[in-house]
Amino acid sequence: MANVSNYYIDSKNKLISDKESYIIGNKYRFTILTPRMIRLEYSINGVFEDRPTSLVINRSFPKVPYSITESNTLIQIDTGIFTLSYVKDSDFKSTTFGSNIKAVINGTNKEWQAGSKEIRNMRAINYSIDSIKDKIILDKGLYSLDGICLIDDSGSLVLDENDNFIERPKDIKDLYLIMYNNDFEGCLTDYFTLTGYPNLIPRYALGAIWYKNDNYSTSDIVNLVNKFNINNIPISVFLLGDYWHNGSTLIPSIDLKYISSYLNNNNIKLGVTINPTSYINKGTNEYNYISSYTNLDKVNFIPLSNDKIGIYFNIFINNLNNLGVSVYSIDYNNPLDRINLWKIDHYHHGLSNIKNIRGLTLSRNANIAMHRYPIIWSGKTLVNWTTLNLLPRYNSQGYNMGLSFIAHPIGGYHGGIEEDELYLRYIEFSCFSPIFLLASEGGVYYKREPWKWNSIIRNNIIYYMNLRYKLIPYLYSESYNYHKTGHGLVKPFYIDYPKIIDEPLYKNEYFFCRNFFIAPITERKNSVIKRSIKKIYVPNGIWFDYLNGKKYTGNKYYNNFYRDEDYPVFVKAGSIIPTSINIKEYIPSILELNIYPLDNGEYSFYEDDGYSNNYKKGLYMITKFNYQYELDNYTFIISREEGKNLLSRRTYLLRFKNTRNITEVNIEDKTISYSTYYDRDDFIIKIDNAIVGREIKVNIKGTNILVGSDVIINEEIKNILFDLEIRTNLKEELDKILFSDLEIRKKRIKIRKLKRKGLDKKYINVFINLLEYIEKS
Repeated sequence: MANVSNYYIDSKNKLISDKESYIIGNKYRFTILTPRMIRLEYSINGVFEDRPTSLVINRSFPKVPYSITESNTLIQIDTGIFTLSYVKDSDFKSTTFGSNIKAVINGTNKEWQAGSKEIRNMRAINYSIDSIKDKIILDKGLYSLDGICLIDDSGSLVLDENDNFIERPKDIKDLYLIMYNNDFEGCLTDYFTLTGYPNLIPRYALGAIWYKNDNYSTSDIVNLVNKFNINNIPISVFLLGDYWHNGSTLIPSIDLKYISSYLNNNNIKLGVTINPTSYINKGTNEYNYISSYTNLDKVNFIPLSNDKIGIYFNIFINNLNNLGVSVYSIDYNNPLDRINLWKIDHYHHGLSNIKNIRGLTLSRNANIAMHRYPIIWSGKTLVNWTTLNLLPRYNSQGYNMGLSFIAHPIGGYHGGIEEDELYLRYIEFSCFSPIFLLASEGGVYYKREPWKWNSIIRNNIIYYMNLRYKLIPYLYSESYNYHKTGHGLVKPFYIDYPKIIDEPLYKNEYFFCRNFFIAPITERKNSVIKRSIKKIYVPNGIWFDYLNGKKYTGNKYYNNFYRDEDYPVFVKAGSIIPTSINIKEYIPSILELNIYPLDNGEYSFYEDDGYSNNYKKGLYMITKFNYQYELDNYTFIISREEGKNLLSRRTYLLRFKNTRNITEVNIEDKTISYSTYYDRDDFIIKIDNAIVGREIKVNIKGTNILVGSDVIINEEIKNILFDLEIRTNLKEELDKILFSDLEIRKKRIKIRKLKRKGLDKKYINVFINLLEYIEKS
């Protein structure tokens, strides 16, 4: 029977491999798990482990063909992908004379041996980046330029027959070697099959999480939520910091029952922060809750021993759950003790799981199968541009360990100077990141409340926060895809484009979900032209700017200019992006489908109730969208793929991007009611009250229906000229010089001569630099 310890294991039979996969000696046991992955065990006593560990939950893989060549002292195993050589019954180690165990990827010179440094490992995220000022020391990841990784399970806890986690003997080795060469997707598949696929995150976790460490009263919370509502700013989680309880206890000092009820009426979940190192002292009221369970004078929950687990969960956490708490932030900051952090995460998820709900914790990275325990919180980061510049690459490094749901305090958590441009760039970056966390230390002057900024910045913040919520149907569907396939929401560019791996201008670019790529802005704008100048590498294919529709041809470098309200977000041709109109609906009654031209596309759109595990019982819905692109002739099909209908009727808005001059609309089912209209350069078909599950086939035709939307650098330069506060006659002269047929040297001379006519030197320098972009266009 599933409990808070063993819930993560489907069956203990899955811990035993096929008997033909084992190769056993007196002191060693090898298990061929896949053509890429082998388990290597060494025990001086010849005792080997078949129980689950804190990391590994499945060793039952399909049988793999392999060949063995051996003598009395040596054994060689060939899986077809790699060959392993081993001196029988010897410890796994290297000496000055060589290694007694090594493996080579067949047909290459890529070799692993005991003690290999893995210097070409691309690293993964670390424990946290609390107060990091510049450089991050990262943990080892799965992705290596050598195509080899080693997972050491020797120090993991073992789940014993009584469902208690216990330590293993110190004199054993339990390693998993993955020799994947260039097949990193295969490596991730092996890893997730071994350790479990990512959990499906609750839908509300993709909305805005509010966490400002203030000492709130009940009326403070009500007033703050009212302000969010008045300003049309959605939030999904209200996370209380250090002041919801008295001192070091876990007994609430404010009315959590009332607060959770109030928040639920506003579609907001309640969360609390817990520091498990806090002591409960004998003689206090809270000690009376636990006095029958312990004789200690004072109790804290680190280390989280088996006897403390019952006290922590059965008394305190169950009480908080009954008061309406849904989310827990585990504020334990000790990089040297990851085991206890992992235990807390594991048991919290176990308690939710056996209650058929998807619980949510935020914690730093314990680095033990953390894809099973979202969300990873990067910690109490500093407020500055340096931190922001670190975050895109940090998120990408998560992919190297199969991680997606990493949260960073928007604007930084503490210290620094509150700058409007910095905060807005954080908001924009977070809009296109897996988690959106508005967090800071307490205090009046940490401006995490959007209405504290000037009206222009505030309006931009509100726009991007609402855009985030419109994207949640898509983000949740992508989260389901991550849960099923392990394909992360954030993927570093260098996986597919290693040529830019060391190029500092492009290192922060990343793929977002399956249809976007982002080139985040992490530096201050040019103060003269009031724009960020951004050099961007666009990957293969055709891409569209998600915000303005401009078209980009791939495998090229571009120089772009971005105002405060702009952001470099690109969506691939042929993409179908589902978004919501009413952002408060979990299952949208009106669904907008953004359809991008110039390639065929399809999308499987996933929906469920968003919080329970009933989807495992078949209570979910997958709708298939199919787009067939031909010149001046588009066909779009909506059909049921699998699952059960979660609503009876739905209105669709089919937004064909960059499309005009439509002369013919045909819907195969003549009973369907629809209307059409244009919105700027988009053609929209509104299908009213369609029966969910019934196929809808739409065809549109016209002449020259694709709107020309290529990026033209001269237009960008002209827009800069329009916005500059210099005399109009000087703008006219600059225009004639910049866009003339003169060679660049002569243009420079003419621009410098404008100083005599009153053009400030700072503008002269800017336009001389802009000549470079014009010449390259």
